[in-house]
This record gives sequence, structure tokens and C-alpha cells, in this order.
Amino acid sequence: MLLPIIALTIALASPAFGQLEIAEQIDIKAIESMQVYKNGDKFMAKVQVLFSNDHEKNIRLKNGDFNVSIKKAGSAGIHLGRGEVAELVIPANNKQSYSLDLFVGYGADAIGRILQVFNIVGNPDIKPIMTLEGESDFGIQSKRGWISSKSLSIEWDFTPKLQNEVLFQ
Repeated sequence: MLLPIIALTIALASPAFGQLEIAEQIDIKAIESMQVYKNGDKFMAKVQVLFSNDHEKNIRLKNGDFNVSIKKAGSAGIHLGRGEVAELVIPANNKQSYSLDLFVGYGADAIGRILQVFNIVGNPDIKPIMTLEGESDFGIQSKRGWISSKSLSIEWDFTPKLQNEVLFQ
């Protein structure tokens, strides 16, 4: 009786382990630029991010809703903003640049958080950690199309490199 229960448990858990193996192949290699701007009374940030995919198949994030935080090792993250990813396809064994449009917030609170993020990201002695937390449909390209999983929750930490020229605007 115990053996069928163990077999069923393994069968149900296998897709999660497969997704984990593939998700481990995704990385954020660089923050290429960050532009903060005001849209009406809202502060927004356009963050150009270089994703990489070391897997042998194309990977797709679709209908994503993410919170982005920046921190230095050993400290709490500073919430930069929330954004959506309509569709991001990261080619197999390749890199893909993607622009994340983030809603930062309103007024003095948003300005204060932006300054804290700039102090971390702009300090050459600190290796910033970028946290991407949220949900997205997660897909892998097959010969006949896409194999997708709906609403996969993620909380990923990355240590991206920073581009030295024209980082902030």
C-alpha cells in the first residue's frame, strides 16, 4: 500500500523538479541601464536587463507580474518597483535583453527608495543583488510548439554585472 502512494507522490512532484532544473539555467547577467521618469504623479523606472539561458531549449516567461528589489549582501532589499512581462523569450544557450517598466510609486517615498537603490547600484565596492519575485507562465519550446505551466511562482536572486557607461538617466 505504501509503494503506490510513494510512486504517486514522485509522479506529482516530477514536473516541479523538471521546472527547477530548467529554471536553474536562467540568469540575469547585467543591468544595462536604468532610467527613472515621472508619468503624471507616478514615478516609473525603465530597467534594461540582460537575461541568459544556458538550457538547450528556448524558454518563455509570459503574463508575468513581478516585484523587483535591490539589496547588498546581508541587508534587507529595497523595493524598486512592480512590473509586468507580457512575453519574454530567452533563446537557447543565448542572451536576451529585455526592458522592464516598473511602477516605483508616488512622491517622497518613491524618491527616497530610488536614491537608496542608486546608492547601492552606483557604489563600485558593492555587488548588488537583484530579487525578482512574482508569478509568470513558464514555457519551454518543443518541436511542435510550447509546453507551458500556468502561474509559476518565483523568487529569484541574481548578482548582475553593471554596465559602466550611461547607467542612470
